[in-house]
Amino acid sequence: MAVNPQDCRALTGARISGEFRTPIEGAVIDSRNVRPGNLFAALPGEQTDGHKFIPQAVKNGAAAILAHQDWTEGEIWSYAVPRITVPDVERALGELAHRHRQRFDIPVLAITGTNGKTTTKNMVAAVLETRYTLLKTPGNLNNQLGLPITLLSLNQNHTAAVLEMGASREGDIAYLCEIAEPTEGMITNIGRAHLEYFHSLETVQQVKGELFAFLQDRGRIFANADDARVMALTENARQVVPFSRQWAGELKLEDLGPDEWGCHAIRVNNQVTIKLHVSGTAMISNAAAAIAVGRAHGIPLEPIATALAGYISEPGRMQRLNLHGFTVIHDAYNANPESTRNSLNALAQMPVTGRRIVVFADMLELGESSKAEHAKVAQTMMDTGMDAAFLLGPECLEIQAVLAPADVVRTNHYDDLDALGKALIEFIQPGDMVLLKGSRGMGLEKLLPMLEGVTVNAL
Repeated sequence: MAVNPQDCRALTGARISGEFRTPIEGAVIDSRNVRPGNLFAALPGEQTDGHKFIPQAVKNGAAAILAHQDWTEGEIWSYAVPRITVPDVERALGELAHRHRQRFDIPVLAITGTNGKTTTKNMVAAVLETRYTLLKTPGNLNNQLGLPITLLSLNQNHTAAVLEMGASREGDIAYLCEIAEPTEGMITNIGRAHLEYFHSLETVQQVKGELFAFLQDRGRIFANADDARVMALTENARQVVPFSRQWAGELKLEDLGPDEWGCHAIRVNNQVTIKLHVSGTAMISNAAAAIAVGRAHGIPLEPIATALAGYISEPGRMQRLNLHGFTVIHDAYNANPESTRNSLNALAQMPVTGRRIVVFADMLELGESSKAEHAKVAQTMMDTGMDAAFLLGPECLEIQAVLAPADVVRTNHYDDLDALGKALIEFIQPGDMVLLKGSRGMGLEKLLPMLEGVTVNAL
């Protein structure tokens, strides 16, 4: 379903030059990604101004342009596509997405939480796709720009949607709820992330709780019963479906333990066994969430089990790479204290013929708690029996300070990723398993091309 031109005309403070001749299908903010029919929203970026790329967007087939009202170069509009100017492009994009969403009477599930949002979203989507034609958040486009772009892709073929919601400020989730008007919501967990902005777990809880606050009188909520902070947010909700590592809704779950790669099998109601193909005990909670959602939507257990057994991890999230003589666990899409602990515990469960090596980069946005949280990571590395740690970034000096005197985990610290990579390549031996873990901004994924070119052979 194309975006209604009337919705564009109704945007706050909108002025329009030109006529709507081509249906608007979806929206983008990168001119390189424009496809014929897209709306191109010109936004100022960290490096450059999106308005500079309007000619390229039109050349690539944009059906309309959304621009700031002060864009002086657009005073004389000569293109054959309409130009919509507004006081605030980001807000207008959200407003347009909201108007478009209101045209659809379908289930919309919003998922937020500190850890596991994307993996849980994709597991839930795999289950719901057995019944619905589904729109889901691509990747982790879960913020004030990504969510509107996702919603503007809704069309008449979609019968349900699963949307990921992220937050880095108070009010973020509430704003996304205003745009998306979810009919259902899920909080995966509440942990220590973005503390540079939130400052405390209580504030994280409050911000994530904005989703349940929106839904308490009007929709179903799915809550992680293993997290007391999540459950505390359900007190005034009308319809709560809990899930945990022991049960999902009305179904009993039994963990049958991990295989050699740390992938768990789950027995459901003593009837069906689901063999997961993603590593770590945290995946049991994610699978429980997906089971609970599937059952709430009337999906039988057998197709739920098939969908979850067929799910594999996304790049950068406990992604296993069997390279030339050694193995890499790429879990460096992002990092916070809880996800780091989960990753190290998962690595500790995996049998290796060589050594367990951690390549760890700074956990960002932890504010005043950063030093203490990095020191805890060092202790976890020792507790889980890591053989070596290659550390990157100034915050990891705290890990070095704990590990070096203990002389239990062989430790090296680097300020430069290339230097770390070269030293790591020299260190790797046959049978080693290397975990990459760090915040997205540290760029550990850049090590992958270097490691993929390495071959280690037994002596």
